Amino acid sequence: MKNLIKLTSILLASTWLVSCSPKIVYLGNDAGSSNAISVFYSENDVKKDYTSLGIATNKVASGDLRQNQLTKISRKMQKVAKQKGADAIIFTSLRSESVGSTGVGRTVPNQGNTQAITLKDVKKNVVEAKFIKYN
Repeated sequence: MKNLIKLTSILLASTWLVSCSPKIVYLGNDAGSSNAISVFYSENDVKKDYTSLGIATNKVASGDLRQNQLTKISRKMQKVAKQKGADAIIFTSLRSESVGSTGVGRTVPNQGNTQAITLKDVKKNVVEAKFIKYN
């Protein structure tokens, strides 16, 4: 019984950790795998000739992008870049997209009084990167 409880605890913890890890969406070519990744934040910083392998995007839950989230995203994108055979990754965009709005409030019909509805934007934070292979 103790082993079953330990196993269940381990499985629940693993599921929680996996669900919290960044989700990377990649569109591009696969060039095998690579061992080391250089990280750039501008195409102008890349001093070698290169070919673009593809682009990666990470949709982050709404709210602030905190430094620990950005570090996790960077590490996850570098891991995917290695798997796709990239030599380097160029982070190209960090932005917030509006995906709708939510409202709070109510109206009272036929009583002559209404209460305003307060709208709040719902945003998703997006990180984008380009995976490159040196020529």
